Parts: sequence; C-alpha cells; structure tokens
Amino acid sequence: MMPLIITGGSANDRAYAIQETLRNWGVKPLYTIRIEKEEEKLSIGAEDIRETLSHLSLLPPGNENQCLLIPDMDILTPQASNALLKTIEEPPSRTFVLISSTNADTLLPTICSRCLIKILTHTAIPLTQEGEKECKKNLSILTSGNLKEKLTFLKKYLKREDALLWIHTFLPYLESQMLSPHPKNTLKQMAKLTKILLVSQDLLSRNIHPILVMDTIAYTNL
Repeated sequence: MMPLIITGGSANDRAYAIQETLRNWGVKPLYTIRIEKEEEKLSIGAEDIRETLSHLSLLPPGNENQCLLIPDMDILTPQASNALLKTIEEPPSRTFVLISSTNADTLLPTICSRCLIKILTHTAIPLTQEGEKECKKNLSILTSGNLKEKLTFLKKYLKREDALLWIHTFLPYLESQMLSPHPKNTLKQMAKLTKILLVSQDLLSRNIHPILVMDTIAYTNL
C-alpha cells in the first residue's frame, strides 16, 4: 500500500485518525516505529531519520506488519524529508508508512507525490440527545465526583481505541460548554480538564498504557 499522509482537522482529529488507521492495518503498538524529536531539539534532522530507518530491517516475527509513523512531519528539516524519500518510494516488506501533518501544502512535493493524502475536517462527531446527556453526566463526574466515582467511570475506557474514541467525542462537547455561561470556578475546571484530556490523547497515541492514562485523569485535582 502507498504511504499515507493524514492532514487537516485538529491535533485530536489527527491522533484519532492515526490510531484508527493503525488498527485497520492490523499493526500492533509494539511494531509501530515512531520518528519524534528529542526534547532538547526544535526539529528532526537527517541523522535522526537515518538512525530510525536502520531499525526497519528488523521485521516483526511471523506475518506481523510494522509501521513507520511520523506524527509531526512539520518539524522535519528539508534534509530529513529528503532522507525519507527512498523509504517512502519503496517501503520494506510488510512495512506501512504513516505521516501526519497540519497542512500537506507545507511538505515537499516529492513527498506528497509518493503518498495518498487523507484530509480531515475540523468537525466533531455529531452527538445525539442521549449522547449529549451522557457527556453532561461525564463532565459532572470528572469535575464534581469523588475519586471512587471517577475511577469507576474511567474503567470503561481501558482499551486504547475506546479511550481515544471517548476523548474524541467528549472534547468538542467540553469546548462548547466553555463557550457557554458558567461560574468562573467551573470554567477553570473545564479548562484544566481540557488540557488533561489533550495530554491524555497524546499519551495514548504514544502507546502509553490506557490504565496509566485513565488513572492520571482520575487522580488529577480539578
């Protein structure tokens, strides 16, 4: 299959689309090779790319597939992008290539011409009346519930795909509530919860175990 670029939408939209794509491809988290910048660096250079690509020759056992994942293509230097060209043009056996970018127009044309491009729109999953009631109940538990109530509620999302889907659905509702009249303290709680969920979504996309992520949400004092 041709390499895939996921672009557009929000960071949350792209993270969810990445997880959904990996699931559809049948790639396990263990066999997802990520290209990410080191904390002290502002970009990803050609040497970082070459070092990561050297691991692709170590194929998973049996018939398992692997994926080269670049969750933030925007921070690659032009030299790093060029270092990727051969792999994108001819991926190794049983290897998928998945790229995420805020805007594909900023990528090298030589990269885009070798990939399929999936453009996301910044739209929330439509909520039914029951779905909105459920989100309202979730918000009440997370902002006003005790620790036991939070842990019990979050136990429903101990599978990665379930957790990502919940965050993807709940965040737009939470953001819409922040635009509505609420007491100042409530707005502060919702703002803090929004930040926590965005971090949680990122941790889930980095293959951090969902139990650890859900516990972090539960134990955070809003």
